[in-house]
Amino acid sequence: DYINHNTFYFEIFIFITFNSERKRMTCLVKDINNDKYYIFSKGSDSVMISEAHDRKPLITKFNYEQEKKNLEKILEHFSKEGLRILVMGYKEVSKEEAFNWKTQYENTLSNTKKKEIYADIEKDLIFCGCSAIEDKLQEEYYSAWDEENNEENNEENNEENNEENKNVEENKGNNIN
Repeated sequence: DYINHNTFYFEIFIFITFNSERKRMTCLVKDINNDKYYIFSKGSDSVMISEAHDRKPLITKFNYEQEKKNLEKILEHFSKEGLRILVMGYKEVSKEEAFNWKTQYENTLSNTKKKEIYADIEKDLIFCGCSAIEDKLQEEYYSAWDEENNEENNEENNEENNEENKNVEENKGNNIN
């Protein structure tokens, strides 16, 4: 809380990393100052606030009605700028719910079952913000792209040179006769 110059301390109970399938990361934390438990999640706007045919959006609550309309305009602007968008949401959960979810998560080895656990806790989040960054290509990508492009150009040049050499050889044979 910057306004009151308070510092918050959280204990992380569960941390679910981002992956390309889930398009989000989530953590279950305990606020050490007041013994409250929260789910924090951040991810792609397509997962966090958009509905799909097989699921509801993760964020279903806004602090006020105009907030959702403003967010839609902001996300449209970010999208037109070609920026990578992250949307954040949270919810408070009871101590019992937090420990129940943690126990289920830790005792489950099956990926299918874990997806069910994620779906159970990652729902009905409250919108708390969004961010957008320019997603520049990393140098390794340029290097790999340049190498691949050079290989393709070399292959094309070799094919052209082989064809030219073949034509020269054929012409030499014709000139001898």
